[in-house]
Amino acid sequence: MMKRCIRYLFVVLVVQSVLGFIPCLAQKEDGLGKSVHLPRSKGSIYELLQQVTRQTGYLLMYDSNLIDNEKVQEIEEGTRTVAQAIHDITGNPGLQLSIRENYILITPPTEPCGQEPMRIFGTLLDAETGQPISSGTVYIQGSSWGTISNQDGQFLIRIPDSMKTSRLVFSHVGYRKLEMPVPSLMEKNPVISLEPNLVSLHEVVVRMRDPDLLIKRMLEAREQNYSNVPSCLTTFYREGTHYRKKLLDLTEGVFEIYKPGIGSPHVREQVKQLKNNRISFRSEEDSLIAKIRGGIGSCLTLDVMQHLPPFLHPDGKNEECEYFYSNITWIDDRITHVIYFRPLKGAQENYCEGEIFLDTETLALVQVNFRIQPGHLKKMTLVKKQGKYTKITPLSAEYTLSYRQWGKYFYISHVRGDLHFKTKKRNWLSRSPLLHTWLEMATCHIDTTQVEPFSKKERMETEAIFMDTPLDYDPVFWRNFNVIPREKHLKESIDQLREQFDKFSQTEP
Repeated sequence: MMKRCIRYLFVVLVVQSVLGFIPCLAQKEDGLGKSVHLPRSKGSIYELLQQVTRQTGYLLMYDSNLIDNEKVQEIEEGTRTVAQAIHDITGNPGLQLSIRENYILITPPTEPCGQEPMRIFGTLLDAETGQPISSGTVYIQGSSWGTISNQDGQFLIRIPDSMKTSRLVFSHVGYRKLEMPVPSLMEKNPVISLEPNLVSLHEVVVRMRDPDLLIKRMLEAREQNYSNVPSCLTTFYREGTHYRKKLLDLTEGVFEIYKPGIGSPHVREQVKQLKNNRISFRSEEDSLIAKIRGGIGSCLTLDVMQHLPPFLHPDGKNEECEYFYSNITWIDDRITHVIYFRPLKGAQENYCEGEIFLDTETLALVQVNFRIQPGHLKKMTLVKKQGKYTKITPLSAEYTLSYRQWGKYFYISHVRGDLHFKTKKRNWLSRSPLLHTWLEMATCHIDTTQVEPFSKKERMETEAIFMDTPLDYDPVFWRNFNVIPREKHLKESIDQLREQFDKFSQTEP
C-alpha cells in the first residue's frame, strides 16, 4: 500500500510542477496552522508523516525524489502546527505546503513571489470561429526562442530577462501573423485571436503552377534554404498512449540535437538527453499492451529536408509519386503554394499521400502534412514491442512537420505524429478497443556558433523506447523551461486520480 500511495503522489505532483500552476503562497492556509501533538519518535520519514495524516485526515502528496521516505529521523515530543510538523519530520523548513481538497501538496522550495522567471501562458483562437488553433508557432521576434500551442490552442513561453522588452510573434498556416510587445501580454492568461488570411487573386500573380517543376526547383534550392553548417537544437519532446479513450502514459523530455549541415548526408544526427519525466496510469493488465515504435529518432527521420523521403525524389523525376497543384495560402504572412501528392499505381517505396507547402519567394519547403495510405499500413513497422496476448492492427498513421526561418535559413520547428490501432486479445471474442499513440517535438532554441558533435558518453540511443529510459525528473529545471501545455484529457485523468485518493482515504485504517 505504501508503494502504491507514493506512486500516486508522484503522478499528481509532476503534472502540477511541469505546467507551473503551483502558485506562490502569500500566507499558509488555516489547515496548516492546526495543532498536532507528536510523541517522541524515531522511524522512517514515511512512518512519521503517517502520524500527521492520522491526526489531521490530510493525505500528504509529494515527489518521492523530493523526500526520502526511507530516511530515519528522530523527533522530540511536543505540540506543533501541521506545517511545523512536516518541516521537522522532513528536516527541510523550505518546503512549500498548500492544501488541495483533502490532501496537503508538498513541493520544492521556490523563489519569493515576484522572483519567478517571467512567463506567458495564453491561448490561440481563430478570430472568426473562436475555435482553438493547435500547433501554432509562438516565438520572440528576431530570436530562435519559441514554443508551440497544444491541441487546445494553449501555449506557455518563458521570457529571458534580456528579452522582456521584445515582441512575441504568433503564426499559423492560413492566418495573418500577429506581433505583440511582451509587456502588453502580462495580464493573466491572455487570449490571442488570429485573423484568417485568405489569398486574393488580385494580390498575387502566381508565375508557376506546374507542381512537378515546383518540386524540382525546391530541391535545387535546398542547400540555399537550409543550413550547410552544423547546428544544435534544444527541443521539447513528448509521447503518450491512450487506450479505451483513457490516458495510459505520458513521457516528456528535453534534448539537445546535433544536426549536421544539409550537405552532409552521411553524418548522422546525435541526441543528448537533458531531462525527462513520466506519468503512468497503466494497470497490470494494461502493461501487456504493445509499446509503439516512436521516440525522438522518429522525429529526426521525419525531417524531410535532412532525410529525403520517397515522395521527394532528389533529381525531380519521381516515378513513385504524382503531384497536383492544389491551392495557395499564407504562412507567416508569406504566400505559399500547396501541392497535393499521392503514390503512383504500383509504387514500391512511397506509401504516403498529403500536402506540401512551398514558399513562393524562396521555394523553401515550410510544411508537410502526410498520411500512410490504409492499404500500406501493414507494411510499415509501427509496433516496437507487442504484448504476448494482444494483437495490434494499425488503422491510421498521420504526420505533420513544419520549418521556421531564423536568419537566412529554415530549421525544423515542429513535428507531430498520431497513430491509431485496433487491439484484440488473442483467442478472445470480445470487441476491439482503440489504441492511440502520439509523439510531438518542438524546437525551443537554435545555436549555430561553435557547434561540436557530442561525445560518445553523452549520446543516447535514438531508437530506444523512450518511456523505458531511466527517469531523471528535476522540478526546478522544468519550471524554467518552455513546454507544450497538456490537453484537457490529461486534466480529466488527474481528476479521476483524485477520486482514487478519496476512495483510498476511506479504506485506509
